[in-house]
Amino acid sequence: MEGSNMIQIAIPIEEGNSGGPLLNLKGEVQGVITLKSAVTNNLGFAHSVNDLRLLLEKPNPIPMQRWLTIGRLDDRLWEPLQGASWTQHAGVIQVDGSGEGFGGRSLCLSKENPPATPFEASVTVKLDEESGAAGLSFCADGKDVHYGFYPSAGKLRLTRFNGPDVFSWSILSDAASPAYRSGDWNTLRVRVDENKIQCFVNDTLVTEQQDTGLRGGRVGLCKFRQTKACFKHFQVGEKVSHNQISDQLALQLNAELTDYLAHKGPKDKTMEKLLAEPAASRSLLEQRAKTLEEQAATLRKLGREVHRRNTAEELVKVLQRPADQTELMRAALLVARHDNAELDTDATCVPWSAWPMS
Repeated sequence: MEGSNMIQIAIPIEEGNSGGPLLNLKGEVQGVITLKSAVTNNLGFAHSVNDLRLLLEKPNPIPMQRWLTIGRLDDRLWEPLQGASWTQHAGVIQVDGSGEGFGGRSLCLSKENPPATPFEASVTVKLDEESGAAGLSFCADGKDVHYGFYPSAGKLRLTRFNGPDVFSWSILSDAASPAYRSGDWNTLRVRVDENKIQCFVNDTLVTEQQDTGLRGGRVGLCKFRQTKACFKHFQVGEKVSHNQISDQLALQLNAELTDYLAHKGPKDKTMEKLLAEPAASRSLLEQRAKTLEEQAATLRKLGREVHRRNTAEELVKVLQRPADQTELMRAALLVARHDNAELDTDATCVPWSAWPMS
């Protein structure tokens, strides 16, 4: 790109626009949209259409099979089973579409050597909708038999799948957990011993089952129904690493963030403390930001309710006046102000006493 002459355009560039034509008012192609500004949404750049003439003179086609590798799972590491679309982008595995198994079930199993018991497996997952279901699969035979631990309808479910249909499935646990963050990334972890299975969400124990129905087999991911989900940080081993923040560290970092937001502490000092525990700091920052966003949304909702109730009370007072004193114009403006808090009824409405009398 460096040294290229480009056309600057003052329009929003969305994801997927790259490669699209830039047209003038006559419908003539002037350029090819290439990139967007990282500073503002209303600034982009396009290559001049004249730059394409070199491709016409010396074409450099890329075989379709080369393009088909973009977003594909590494088949040396993963084996998708029972349909659905499993892809990978920037280290994040994504699944979309219904699987071929009963209930839209589909698996994506790791090709690592199956772990010996006891073992742990974990993955961080995010569902497109909470009505979906996607998570960990373990003790899998590569067909229809395996365990699954996954969020479903806001709860955490552990199921033993002994066959291809619902009549061979056993739901071992289906429980809500205060540690589960709806609509957000959640880390699922299972520990499988000879006699029991422990399931965790965000390092909080959800269920412990004395179930020995399945052992051995492979570990991986599973999804059900029309679920769209993303997975990252998959791990399996005798013991997997997990970032559980101690209560003392959480208190220290939260106190530092409170001082920072109140402009009480120097920024360099705050950054130094956060960088001492970067993973924990980032997790707390995301949680704190989400909490503040939820609080801001609640306050805005409360403000709208205060405005609407106040407007309704004023409207009732206007309509309760005697018929010959009712200010219909003011009443109409109050109705309009109910959904438009910026409407100034006092500046817009002419008082009843100022109306000309016939």
